[in-house]
Amino acid sequence: MLKNGISNEIKITRFLLILLILLGLGAAAFWIFVLNNLKNLKLEGLNAARELEKTENKIKNFKALETTFAELKEKKEKIEKSVIGNEKGLVKFIENLEFLASKSGGTLNLQSIQTPKETETSYPSLNIELKGDFEEIYYFIEMLESLSYFISFEQLSIQKNPPQTIAQFEQKGEKGYKWTSKINLRLLSYKISQI
Repeated sequence: MLKNGISNEIKITRFLLILLILLGLGAAAFWIFVLNNLKNLKLEGLNAARELEKTENKIKNFKALETTFAELKEKKEKIEKSVIGNEKGLVKFIENLEFLASKSGGTLNLQSIQTPKETETSYPSLNIELKGDFEEIYYFIEMLESLSYFISFEQLSIQKNPPQTIAQFEQKGEKGYKWTSKINLRLLSYKISQI
């Protein structure tokens, strides 16, 4: 019996030992599972924090863009008022051209004006013809360049009139213009510059 009793105790001990090992392995597997999930949750939390930070940065950038856009819109309106939408400025500029022509001694003929439509961002273009002596034309161009307007000369030509043309003017009782200048200019700003 003693042998039987020891053998039962060994069996029970083995069973308990195997049970303890299995419970230990189960607990270890459970902790590994829990720790793995915690690690995944931590990674998800970090990713969510990064996404939140990105979204906050986008919101800050958007607000900065809104502010910049409002400032640019205000500047655009000021520019349009001073450059594009100011017809009085164009009239004043033409009056200045006429004054310069009379001051130089030449005769000014405004041949055409091309103004942009409201939807366009281009600038008005003027085609003028000036008749007179070479010195008068040169003086007019020199004064035109010194005006405080933003002007782009698109085309400028000066040519001597043939003797027949001069004679035709004189037959009509007009001054015999020796030279003719054709100028195509673009008015970039009606506003007098402060340069």
